[in-house]
Amino acid sequence: MSPLRSTCPGLAPAGCWELQRGSSSVSTGSEAQWSWLRLPHLSVAQLHRPSSPNTQQPSSLWRTPVDPTHRVPKSEFPPLSGDPATTVSRVALDIVVAPPERIGSMKTIGIIGGSTDIATVEYYKLINEHVRQELGGLHTGEIIINSMDLAWSAHYVNNQLWDEGAAYLRGKALSLERAGADFIICVSNTWHRVADKFMAGINIPLLHIAEPTGKAVQEKGLKNVALLGTKATMSSPYLPELFSARYGLVITVPTEKQQDLIDGVIFDEISYGHFTEASRKAYLEIIDDLVARGAQGVILGCTEIPLLVSQGDRPEIPMFDTLRLHAKAAAMMAAHE
Repeated sequence: MSPLRSTCPGLAPAGCWELQRGSSSVSTGSEAQWSWLRLPHLSVAQLHRPSSPNTQQPSSLWRTPVDPTHRVPKSEFPPLSGDPATTVSRVALDIVVAPPERIGSMKTIGIIGGSTDIATVEYYKLINEHVRQELGGLHTGEIIINSMDLAWSAHYVNNQLWDEGAAYLRGKALSLERAGADFIICVSNTWHRVADKFMAGINIPLLHIAEPTGKAVQEKGLKNVALLGTKATMSSPYLPELFSARYGLVITVPTEKQQDLIDGVIFDEISYGHFTEASRKAYLEIIDDLVARGAQGVILGCTEIPLLVSQGDRPEIPMFDTLRLHAKAAAMMAAHE
């Protein structure tokens, strides 16, 4: 069994416990106490703190399967508040749980969310829908989400602070890996331009948003497609070069004036949950112009854009919704691979 580990770097209050991976002992600084922790994968752990602060004793930490039909009485729930020195759930500032074995073969998806929260919710909903369709019954995805603060994300993007932003996202990726994710997805097209940096040193893979998108365009037999997104995405050579190198695609982007309009709607309207008919019509006019310039289809390369315009608005123009394609690919990777 791979035990539960808690670390409180530099901030450990009295009674903070530590059980290192592979260890059979636990050290503590408080008097004896039993505490219950609710853990994932239908299991429960009970932790015993030894009475002597300077001794190491065998840990009474174990995991026992729980009947999924059994309802735990409220009296057995851990406290929601209490003395931080005596409540395990309050002093464990960074908990990593590594289950000793899986229930079934589902992979755990780690989502870097928050850009935006609206798109993150859509990802969560779609992944679960696809998992349920694939596996049937009550199956849903095993998902961990660590969200960015959109204000910081926008600050880094708008000021072109890509290294600082990559460091911020790397912290999210690292926390997902430690929490038990088997692979990571990032809900932002824009931040994939520094994917190599924010995934540096992370030992689980990233499912890149361009992968399912490029494959979907190839399957349609298209060669020239337009790219809509944030201005940072549309003005950067990153995605056009990637789509060209991996999938042989020619990417057409909007004019600078059109890019400003698209970007403004994303950050000033959609990010706040505002969807206007005027903006939808403006987007569709830009799409029509891109098609007139030779585009055979359109990549909706910002995960917020499909919330405003969709295939139904222009049935004759193939649209590639990166949010839906990415979410489905994540569900398939979790359920089958």
